[in-house]
Amino acid sequence: RMINDYTNQYYNKQYERLKKIRENDYALAKQISSWKKRISRTWNDIEVIDVQLFEHNTDTVDTGTSYHGQVILDLNEISPSQVGVELIVTENMKELVNTQKFNFVESKEGKAVFETEFLNDQPGTFNYGIRVYPVHELLPHRQDFSLLRWI
Repeated sequence: RMINDYTNQYYNKQYERLKKIRENDYALAKQISSWKKRISRTWNDIEVIDVQLFEHNTDTVDTGTSYHGQVILDLNEISPSQVGVELIVTENMKELVNTQKFNFVESKEGKAVFETEFLNDQPGTFNYGIRVYPVHELLPHRQDFSLLRWI
């Protein structure tokens, strides 16, 4: 049973993807490669305009309290649909506790606004970070493209 699950979850999906990539003289592979080159050229041009999550970085985060987060980025040539923003919460920088996606809300004066609501539902000592990563519907996994930026 475990082998069948693994085959269905991974091998069959990868085989179907391989068939699509080979179609039309590898048109899909060329499209992905072109996109990766364009994003790689402009990735370092992303500018962080503002980050708001907690009132002060040293504030305590209360259990059962919801917090509003906002990240404003100048993406320059990159479309907001091709960027993901995510809050990462760890306990004492060792154990992953939670991830929370920021949703694209609007473009405001050429800047992309992403927002989230974060609910702390656990007691403890936590650290958090916000990361930005490229997104494309043709990438099956985030690990297929090594760009990442912590803000």
